[in-house]
Amino acid sequence: CFVGGTPKEISASRDTAREAGVEGRCVFVPFVDEHTILKYLLAADALIYLPPREKFFLYETSPMKLFEYMAAQKPIILADYPSLREALDTDEAFFVDPRDRVAVGEAIRRAVSGEDAARRAAAAYERARTNTWDARAQKILEIAQAL
Repeated sequence: CFVGGTPKEISASRDTAREAGVEGRCVFVPFVDEHTILKYLLAADALIYLPPREKFFLYETSPMKLFEYMAAQKPIILADYPSLREALDTDEAFFVDPRDRVAVGEAIRRAVSGEDAARRAAAAYERARTNTWDARAQKILEIAQAL
């Protein structure tokens, strides 16, 4: 199930699924509210974030959805971008080149087949638990007090 995206993005995803021969097994859902998205996150076998290979996504983004994925305790498949490696490492997610369809397919297979997926999901969840807004504020206060 692919959740979210503009009509253009959904159309592109549908085309990719068609080319891969899996369109009949895919469901494409437009943007939904935050309460509904939680239901999709918790029902998923794995969560995937493969943004375009653009400067913003490569180096500057820190997507909130990634932290929601971590909290959902599901295996995560991510584009292998420096910005995303700042949030997670290889013990916590499956990193792939989003342009390599074979690698993406293999990562999905590993994530849903259990090959160390549960361990990675648990490690990502643990990182999410320790990186709350309160924890960040506390670290900032400690730094400020040390000055």
